Amino acid sequence: MVEHSVQRSTVILQRILDEQARGVFHGRIIVHKDAQKTDAKQTNRNLLLSDDARIDTKPQLRFKPTT
Repeated sequence: MVEHSVQRSTVILQRILDEQARGVFHGRIIVHKDAQKTDAKQTNRNLLLSDDARIDTKPQLRFKPTT
């Protein structure tokens, strides 16, 4: 999880999975009210080297209330 209290950040995640490997990516970016106009980038790159390897990816972007 990445919490933004500033206006710029980058997250890059790279994985290589083989055989019966399993991977999970739950990427959550939370932007706080003081970090409006945030420039956030989230990249998730995966290389599966076999038909049995699996990755589950769930990117999320959440804004905190401004009030």
